[in-house]
Amino acid sequence: MRGKRRKKLVASLVLAGLIGIGVGVLRYLEAPRNVLQHALNLQKLPPSLDNLKMGSDVWGDEVRGFYFDVAAEEFPLLLTGRSYEEEDVNTTFRGTFVARTIHVSPPVSFPARWRYRWQTEGATLEILTDEKRHRVIARFSAN
Repeated sequence: MRGKRRKKLVASLVLAGLIGIGVGVLRYLEAPRNVLQHALNLQKLPPSLDNLKMGSDVWGDEVRGFYFDVAAEEFPLLLTGRSYEEEDVNTTFRGTFVARTIHVSPPVSFPARWRYRWQTEGATLEILTDEKRHRVIARFSAN
């Protein structure tokens, strides 16, 4: 009788350990820095990246919204993983264009100057930044 109890206890502990490892791996993969790094297709994020916030939603596509700050001199590093189209939104919208986060709490907004867009079949990435390229909002969607 004792042998059966012990086997059940060991099996329960092993199962609990495997569940714990699975949860840990999922949390690591879903960490905002890792998701942003994947969205930007970068080997590593710029060292100055700070104040990162992420939100998400699934509505037809999976959408991830990010807000973060980066040193202006490191902003170009964000663009090295994909081929983007650059746009001066003040020219396109003839005035101040306000960039707003989606699915990020609390919401963040700032006057945007530059928009970078990348698109392929099944995925899009839009990066909005201020005049100095210091404050950044990114939106990544994939189906």
